[in-house]
Amino acid sequence: MQKESFQDGFNNYGYGGAGSQFAGGYQSEASLIKKYTAVLGLSEDATMSEIKKAYRKLVKEYHPDKLAADNVPQDYIEFANQKIREINEAYEYLEKVKGNK
Repeated sequence: MQKESFQDGFNNYGYGGAGSQFAGGYQSEASLIKKYTAVLGLSEDATMSEIKKAYRKLVKEYHPDKLAADNVPQDYIEFANQKIREINEAYEYLEKVKGNK
């Protein structure tokens, strides 16, 4: 993995953290679904099954413990920590919104 691909992927998601409804700010449900499905690499009409599958795949790819075991540089591990938080936030929101449908 190259650092540029990690960082480019991170920047493309427009992660706002505190600006989201889920974290206490406000954005419309439609914009949050769009944002969080993009985080998971899915379309907005993804099913919960597809969301779970994408979530599991991304967690395996970015889990900081796995990266540490693979002896990757510390800056990758720091990025992975942020990425895991983003992935978890996306999954939790989508599960809350789509899991009840």
